[in-house]
Amino acid sequence: MGAPIAYNLHPDAKRVTPAWLIEHVVPRTHAFYDGVNDISLHLALPLLSAALDESWEERMEPSIRIRIQDAYERIKADLPVGVNPVVKVLLSIWTHNTKLHINEIEPMDTGGGGSTAGGTTGTTGQASTRQVANESRQVTAMQTQQQVRTNEEILTRIIAQHNQLQQLIAQEGRTHDSSAAALRGWLETWLGADLTKLNGNICSL
Repeated sequence: MGAPIAYNLHPDAKRVTPAWLIEHVVPRTHAFYDGVNDISLHLALPLLSAALDESWEERMEPSIRIRIQDAYERIKADLPVGVNPVVKVLLSIWTHNTKLHINEIEPMDTGGGGSTAGGTTGTTGQASTRQVANESRQVTAMQTQQQVRTNEEILTRIIAQHNQLQQLIAQEGRTHDSSAAALRGWLETWLGADLTKLNGNICSL
């Protein structure tokens, strides 16, 4: 889809419970992982979405697809006909100061396009694709702006550290002060770390 996404359950799909997903969508997966619900449920939503999406018909095992469709039909979900109970959500994934951030943007699809059980195409699908592309560009622009601001902060700190280091070198040359020499070594290490971080940030842009 051109960008990372998450699979969330539609807020109105209240009859699609974790127990139902394990029993009817991923029973063998659940058994394979020895009853570890987290793994089974993470895999259940993409599979349920695909089973109710016409565009996936040729790419799924027919017996699995039919089993899931029949089970979903029996619970008579609260959603309108043709609305997929699984919503695909665009993710923004970025790092700042070595910390990983994963943020959901907004639902990419609320029932139209390829996410529906009916699987519509044409102008709706093209609009959805354009929306994803635009949102991806906006996320990239925000990440770049944040990275530029971070680089400016690091550069300001590097300049201040460099000035202080120059003063300490001059002081050490005049007085042979051992404490100044120790502080100089510490500052050089700190300055090197900031330069490494700045170089990594620039290379990632």
